[in-house]
Amino acid sequence: MSARVVHHARGSVLLVRSWLWAVGCPDDGEVQMNVLYATDGSEGALAAAQFLTTLPPGDQLRLVTVASEPDCGEALHALEVTRQALGERGVGRLETRCGDAAEEILRAAEEEETDLVVVGSHGLGAVGRLLLGSVAERVARRARCPVLLARPLKDDVKTVIIGLDGSQGAAAAARWLGQLPLPPDCVVHVVTAAIFYCSPGENPPERAAALALLESCAEELRRAGKQTSTELREDGAVAGLLAAATEHGADLIVVGAQGLNAVQRFLLGSVSEKVMRLAPCSVLVVRETGGKGTSRGSLR
Repeated sequence: MSARVVHHARGSVLLVRSWLWAVGCPDDGEVQMNVLYATDGSEGALAAAQFLTTLPPGDQLRLVTVASEPDCGEALHALEVTRQALGERGVGRLETRCGDAAEEILRAAEEEETDLVVVGSHGLGAVGRLLLGSVAERVARRARCPVLLARPLKDDVKTVIIGLDGSQGAAAAARWLGQLPLPPDCVVHVVTAAIFYCSPGENPPERAAALALLESCAEELRRAGKQTSTELREDGAVAGLLAAATEHGADLIVVGAQGLNAVQRFLLGSVSEKVMRLAPCSVLVVRETGGKGTSRGSLR
C-alpha cells in the first residue's frame, strides 16, 4: 500500500526554474509539431489515430507503413484505413517503406525533421509488426525524438501523469509536455514516487526537496497554460506511477528516457520500459538530449 501526499498547485515557485528550463524551454507556449505516425492498419495501431484526433489540429502529420515488398496491397490498405480513422485531422503525406519495421521507422524519423514518433501498442500483420516488446520498444529506445505509444482512449485526453525524479530526462519531459497542445480541460498530475528511509516522525531533507521539485514543475506547467496538481507517493517508481495512473484514470503517462537522480530512476530499460509495458494508458517517452530528428527537443 503506497502513501501519498497530494497538493494542488498554487502559490510561488519553490525551486529555481533552472532545473526545468535547463534544457532551454522558452516561454512562447505551444508550437507546431512534425509528427511521424507509424501504422500497419491493425486495431492496436489505429489507437494512435484515436489519440491524435483528440488533440488540436495544426501539426504536420506524416503517415508511414513498412511492408515486405514495394506496392504491397496490404500496405496500401493500412495507409487508407489509418487515413480514414484520422478523419478530418488530415495527413500531409502517405509513405510506404520496405524492410525491418523498427529500422525503417527510425530511418524515416532521421531523414526528415521529426518532433514526435507515434506507434500503436499492438500492431499485427505482415505489413510490419509494431508489437510492444519488439518494434515499439526498439523505436522508443533508439529514436532521437519523443515516442508516443498509443493505447485506446475512453474519451478525450483529460488526465495526464508526468513522472519526475529531478534528472535532466525528467526536465526534458516536463518542458516538452508544457508545449504539447492538450485539450483545455485536461489536468496534469505531477508525480514523484520515492521511498524515504527514515525514523518514524522524521522529515528527511530528500522529502522536502522532492516536494519543492514537484511544486516548481507544476508552476512552470501552469505558466504554460496547463491545469496541474502535485503528488508525492512514497512508493517505488513503477508502482507509484502506475498506481497514480489507475487512481486518476489517466489517459497518458509522460516519462523521461533517462533518469540519474537518487530520488528515483526513470531509466529507459527499467522504469520507462516497465511503464510502457504495464501502463493502462498511452505512454510518452521523452529523450534527455536533442539532435537531428528532434526539432521540438532542440526547440530551434
